[in-house]
Amino acid sequence: MKRILTIIAALALTVGAFAQTVTKAQITTRKEKLSDFTVKVTKAVLTGNELFDAGFKDAVKDAWMLSPYEFCTKDEFHSLKKDGSYYFLLVTGKEKATDAPGVLFLTLVKGDKEELADMTPVVDIPVCPTGALSGREAFFMPALLDVMQRYVENSMVNNFASFGSTIQGLGKAAKSKVFLDEADLSEQVGEKLRAKMLEKQVYVVPENESEDILLGGDGSLVGYVVATAEPVKGAVCYKMLFDSRTHELYYFAKHKISPRNGAGFLRSDINKILSGR
Repeated sequence: MKRILTIIAALALTVGAFAQTVTKAQITTRKEKLSDFTVKVTKAVLTGNELFDAGFKDAVKDAWMLSPYEFCTKDEFHSLKKDGSYYFLLVTGKEKATDAPGVLFLTLVKGDKEELADMTPVVDIPVCPTGALSGREAFFMPALLDVMQRYVENSMVNNFASFGSTIQGLGKAAKSKVFLDEADLSEQVGEKLRAKMLEKQVYVVPENESEDILLGGDGSLVGYVVATAEPVKGAVCYKMLFDSRTHELYYFAKHKISPRNGAGFLRSDINKILSGR
């Protein structure tokens, strides 16, 4: 009997210690890990590509408001990346099997590990195709950065909900004009559907004209597509609609590129945009 009581007592101690360990682990949530974001310096890492970096620097100077920031080189990033005193905003290509080849992302992480993949993630968003800069990314980068910051700001209150929590939803912009670049439409969008779009104030504009509308800031929604320049297995197309005045994100969708579903806004995307207008 005494032996049984001893075993029970030992088990109780073990269970109690385990419960304390779990409690301690639960205390360090992602929200708490990233709670110092607004007071720590964000290092904006330059790529070494002069064309991209010029637009990147201008966008950060124009749009980054949520934390103090400094620019740094790739070499400086590698020397500082394990320092938990910094966050890093950098351009990355995805390497995991679930990620999209051929697309670059603006990625925000907390410096605390040797490998980028092991660092505490904050948020990332597609910015442009790999190796195929067109100049459009420079125009849309302030909007992309604003969306990232809005996500972080909301998440510090709501414990990092999904990225979808940042999307406003098309219903809130039913009366806003929508402008889509001709080059951002897939081949599925034929003349019949284009006629419906025109009736609903969804306008197709000549290539690169959407940038001027975005800069105009009149509250219209402006489309932006990010997809690989060359079709590859697993390639993904990302489609976005930004408010030209507030840079709020009203639509975000993606699809796997295939012979049937090419890059750009698909028929299904257009139907969703038209619905409720």
